[in-house]
Amino acid sequence: MNPHERLLACLRQEAIDRMPAACPLQTGTLDLMRLTGASWPQAHFDSAQMAHLSAGASTYAGFESARIPFDVVVDAEALGANLGGANEHTAPFVMVPRIIEKGDIGALDVSSPETRGRVPMLLDAIRRLKRLVPDVPVICAHHAPFTLAAQLRGEERSMMDIATDPDFFLRLIEVTTRWSVELNGVLTDAGAEVITVMDAEANNFILGPREFERFALPGEKAVAKAIARKGACSVLHICSDIGLTTEMMVSTGVNALSIGQGTSIRETRAKVRDRCAIIGNVNPGTTLAEGTPAEVAADTLRCIHEGVDIAAPGCGFSPRTPLVNMIAMTSSILSHGLV
Repeated sequence: MNPHERLLACLRQEAIDRMPAACPLQTGTLDLMRLTGASWPQAHFDSAQMAHLSAGASTYAGFESARIPFDVVVDAEALGANLGGANEHTAPFVMVPRIIEKGDIGALDVSSPETRGRVPMLLDAIRRLKRLVPDVPVICAHHAPFTLAAQLRGEERSMMDIATDPDFFLRLIEVTTRWSVELNGVLTDAGAEVITVMDAEANNFILGPREFERFALPGEKAVAKAIARKGACSVLHICSDIGLTTEMMVSTGVNALSIGQGTSIRETRAKVRDRCAIIGNVNPGTTLAEGTPAEVAADTLRCIHEGVDIAAPGCGFSPRTPLVNMIAMTSSILSHGLV
C-alpha cells in the first residue's frame, strides 16, 4: 500500500498492511525550520514557506503525511478577529475577539471562504504540497464550530453566554457551522484528503455532557457530514479529557478521534470499540520535546500496545521538539507498528 491508501484505509477501518506513520496535528519545529529554510512566523502567512516546512516532516522526519496550517486561528482571522503573538517560537493567537457586543453577530460574513483572510494562501499551500510531496496525503485542520465561536466571542464571554444567554451563543454557533461546512468544501477541492477538526474548548473541563450535547455536538456532526460528502476523511481532536463525552464524539460520524495524553487509550478503546479509529497519545511535552529518543520509542510503543490505530502526539509538536525524537517516533511505528 502507498501512504495515501494506507492512511485513508486505516481511517475508514479497512484492512491495512501496517500502521501509518502519520500526524494529524501541527509538525512545525525549529529543527525542521532550519533544514527547510522555512520559518515561523513567515510560514504562517506565506504559502511557499508553509508548504516547504510542512513537507519537511515527511522529508526529514519520516512522517507519511503533510499537515497544515501550523496555527489554529485561520478561521477566526478570516472572520475578523485580530491576531498577535507570532514569532519563531509561537504561533499566532486571537488578541482581540470579533464579537465584542452581541449585535456584532449580524455583521459576520461567512460567505465565500476561499476569498477570506489567509484561506487563499492555505489553499495555495495545499496545492504546493501536492507537488512537493506527492507520495503522502495532505491533512488540513480547522476549528469546529463551537471552538470557533468561542474564539470569535472570547473564552470568558463565551462561558458567560452559555450560562446566561445560551440562545445567543447557539445563534453564533449556527453562523460558525455554516462557515465550517463551506470551508471544508474548498479545502477538499484544493486537495486535502484528511480534515482535522479541532474542538479544544469542548473538553470535559469546560463542557459537561449536557452542555457538550447542546453546544458542541451539532456542529461536529454537521462538519463530519460535510467532509464525508466530499469523499475525504475526518479526525476530531480534543486534547484534554474527553472521558465523559467519548460516546457522543463517536456519534458525530468522524473517521477517527485524536486524543490527548490525559485521556486513557484503553478506556477510549473500550468505549469506541471498532466504530472509528483512535489516534494518540504520545506526550508532546515531557516525552517528545524533553525526552530522549529511547523514551519517545517507549511511549510510542505504549500507545501501539494499548490499542491506537495511529500512534501520534497527544497535541501538536512543540517547536522545540528535537528532530531525533520525531524520527524515533516514526521509526518505532515503522519497525513495530505492524497490524
